[in-house]
Amino acid sequence: DMSSSTARDELEEALRDVPTDRGLGKKSRQALRTVASNLLQDLEDKIVLLGGARTNRRISYDLSRLLWRIESEEVLDDVTIDITGFQGEHEYSSNGSVVSSFSLTDINVSSSKPGPDSINFVDPTSVFKAELEGEKSGKERLAAVRVETLPRVVKGFTLYNHVEVNLFPGVVHHLVVQISKSIGKLFLSYFGLSKDDLREEHDSASMSSGTTITTAALSTDPSASPTQKFHKKSLLIGGKDSPRSSNSAAMNDARNDPKGSASAESPSQEITFVKVLRIGHSDMNVSFGGFRRLNQTSLDISVPAYQKVYKIGSFTYLVQKYLKHLTVEIVKSGASSVFLRKKISDLGSDEILPTLPETDGYSDRGSIIARHLRR
Repeated sequence: DMSSSTARDELEEALRDVPTDRGLGKKSRQALRTVASNLLQDLEDKIVLLGGARTNRRISYDLSRLLWRIESEEVLDDVTIDITGFQGEHEYSSNGSVVSSFSLTDINVSSSKPGPDSINFVDPTSVFKAELEGEKSGKERLAAVRVETLPRVVKGFTLYNHVEVNLFPGVVHHLVVQISKSIGKLFLSYFGLSKDDLREEHDSASMSSGTTITTAALSTDPSASPTQKFHKKSLLIGGKDSPRSSNSAAMNDARNDPKGSASAESPSQEITFVKVLRIGHSDMNVSFGGFRRLNQTSLDISVPAYQKVYKIGSFTYLVQKYLKHLTVEIVKSGASSVFLRKKISDLGSDEILPTLPETDGYSDRGSIIARHLRR
């Protein structure tokens, strides 16, 4: 056993105090952060005493190239997604910890039949590409990810010592994104979505609360495996078939069951604790074409690195926190232009900068992107 019984028992007791009928609130996170920090320190001390982590198994894999072509009879545009140089490696240690690393050389998204909405773009055939400055060595990588997972000692609680994501590490880069309304329609058509579907998702989202997303792929628990089955619409924009709605229904059943039977218990959310979290900076130019309120808008965005320590919450909550950071920087970039300030005003502040709730169980009003694609 890599942890002391005292540290483990304190965390288990703190988890039992978390309300099951609503999301993990600010006070609950503060209480869990303290005991989780103690457990993490206890684990790190034990690893040092045992002579450090010794790798006893390594799994690696790579994908040299993947081409994904997206077409629809309803839309003139087509899209080809070209993914090159994906590599992954997992190092399993005898003490139960896992170090996972991933890298991706490049992604290029293009259209061989751009529609009229793309005609004013600098390159109408390009949807997404990366531009690099300076002399190229041939070893540049679009993305590099490193995840250090500590041994799992408490069910439903995952400890990460370090999580880092970098775009083109050490290289000055510029991501170019060109989004046309017809490209948006292509993706909706390809995945079998319609405007009615989006409205349905919008309406059902406001009635959803509680989200469960597991991190089984990086878990140190060998029995862990993803159990949620996602509807294809839910993968994009959430809704009645998503895990969030399933959990909401389960919680309602639990509240309506006076006996509190085991079958009606709310499924506990996987809670994540990250000692060091860092997402590197990115520079991009985003252009829109064909949208009624964003017609031929171009926006230069510089997103500084996002660095946090001792973060705790569900995986969804941690992602939301970064998305808020990203949204704030987008608004800052747009605020330098009188024209874009008017666009932001026309869209409404709630459309651009949604309020981040204090709990992990939350209600939203549907996908921002989905709402604008149907205009």
